[in-house]
Amino acid sequence: MSFRFSRRVDGVRDWLASQTDANAVLITNLEHVKYITGFSGSNGIALISKDFAVFITDGRYLLQASVEVTGFETRIVGQAILLLEAARVLTIKGFTGGLAIESNTLSVDAWNTLIGGLPSAINLVPASGIVEPIKAIKEPQEIDAIRRACALVDEACTHITEIVKTGMTEAELAWRIEVYVRERGAVRMGFDSIIGSGPNAAIIHGRAGNRGIGSSGEPEFLLCDFGCEIDGYNSDITRTFVVGGEPTERMQHIFNTVHQAQDAACNAIKPGVAGRDIDALARGILDDAGYGNMPHNLGHGLGRLVHDAAGLLSPSSKLSLHENVVLTVEPGIYIEGYGAVRIEDDVLVTAAGFERLTQYTRDLVVIGG
Repeated sequence: MSFRFSRRVDGVRDWLASQTDANAVLITNLEHVKYITGFSGSNGIALISKDFAVFITDGRYLLQASVEVTGFETRIVGQAILLLEAARVLTIKGFTGGLAIESNTLSVDAWNTLIGGLPSAINLVPASGIVEPIKAIKEPQEIDAIRRACALVDEACTHITEIVKTGMTEAELAWRIEVYVRERGAVRMGFDSIIGSGPNAAIIHGRAGNRGIGSSGEPEFLLCDFGCEIDGYNSDITRTFVVGGEPTERMQHIFNTVHQAQDAACNAIKPGVAGRDIDALARGILDDAGYGNMPHNLGHGLGRLVHDAAGLLSPSSKLSLHENVVLTVEPGIYIEGYGAVRIEDDVLVTAAGFERLTQYTRDLVVIGG
């Protein structure tokens, strides 16, 4: 087992050592299985205790698992009976006691399947937060991949300023961005790009449509929110441009307010700070400027998934920041029928504070012709 995956398994075992009612873990969340084992297929589960580490998949992945998964005892069974095999493995090994299961992903049907296959000496223990805290702290090679994904979206932002013309549709711009990053090494987009022009910019998670950029005939906002994946890790950036002429005083005030909120939030980032406090700081600046309550969280964790630790910076967050966590900071102001500004950067928590990984200018740039 490589050091990377050994450290991750050790992290699960450390979690187990802190528990009083469980002495083994069944990992069924496929993203967590991939993170812990190195497997990249679509069907697999893992069993971990202080004494064993077992990976179970089906026959389609016999060769793949032999290459990708090391340090685990690998078992190959039919596609639909992975959970029954887990129960059989535990029985064969003479395991007794509590088996922790990821209660936020294990279905009722799966629970019943497990119960039906397990001896009475094993009881299921619903649990959460087993893998997530391990996954949140990024290793050097993970940070390197995120840096490269961030550098590519920075380049794509420059590309946007070079290709946008009045009348180009939002959908065409989204496609041009995807072609640009895919041709330069991205495996895929991190998510469907959010391209909103004019009033469409205020649709927080709107998708690129057929509206012509700059079609109002007046200066308008163009909000571009996109990301890409490189070597299994994601970037996520938002920049808001102006098309159709120089920004009005109102547009500049909205932009400056969002810029101020993001600056304040980033400057507050350091290990030990509560996520909800950073969210409150940015939210307060927007509210004090007269733009009301921001209708989304300030930011989320970032890594193998675009939304790792989705509520990291939110009013209800119970999480604090740690060194080598990567997160987004993305305050926004949204005005129905008019437009919106959001500025989003990917940020690495460092021992001294933070490092901004996305580095495209945060100034208000006028584009289009």
